[in-house]
Amino acid sequence: MDQQDSIFNQKFPVKYGDIDFFGYASVMSIFNNFQEIGFNHADMLAQKYNGKREFSFAVVWTKLKLIMKRLPKWKEALTYSSWISPLIKNSRIAVRNFVIQDSQDKQIGYGYGSMVFFDMIKRKSIEIPEELLLYPTHDNSLGNHEFSKLDAISKFDHQITIKTRYTDLDIYRHVNNVRYINWVIDSMPLDILKKKKCYETEIHFLNEARNGITINSNTKILTENEKITANHELIREDGKPIARVKTIWL
Repeated sequence: MDQQDSIFNQKFPVKYGDIDFFGYASVMSIFNNFQEIGFNHADMLAQKYNGKREFSFAVVWTKLKLIMKRLPKWKEALTYSSWISPLIKNSRIAVRNFVIQDSQDKQIGYGYGSMVFFDMIKRKSIEIPEELLLYPTHDNSLGNHEFSKLDAISKFDHQITIKTRYTDLDIYRHVNNVRYINWVIDSMPLDILKKKKCYETEIHFLNEARNGITINSNTKILTENEKITANHELIREDGKPIARVKTIWL
């Protein structure tokens, strides 16, 4: 086992298509980069340690959290690093970590997420596959891997309705969960979006969304001063929540 393989690094410049109203990297672009480096690291490990790229199981995010110290601007050169925390035999949950550094090697943000494994043939969740226990891991728990308790929103201040489209879908034929971030931000009041920037995002994935369904994005503003905290819930047309989200704006 090569311990150098435990941490995977990849450069992501902030492209024009990544920036928001202010010219900073959008929250969605950062989560997209999390997904990209996570898949690329997993692909490298699968080829090197298993000698293959195709498995009968899928990796499914259950929770993701992002904390930014500052937001990068258009054209900034960033380095993302990612690693898997030590895997526990017979466990059903794995954790992946992320760090974002600027061109001066200063950490400007970090994140982490919990994952479960889903047997594509039997259509059920499974324990961490034995073949993955061979992978090199790194024991550095960012933020102690803490997540908030996000409850259902009984009363909301703002709501938008979305109709999912073919272009929202990913390789698993359901809506790419990074799309949820856009729907949450779009449900925020415009006066907040024009004055504040999102520095923390935590999302809990509850159910999948497929093409052609209606989703309500509900937002409840909890605190509104220098720091704005909001809770969000995405509700499928059958009444089931697909995600709950917490955002912090400064």
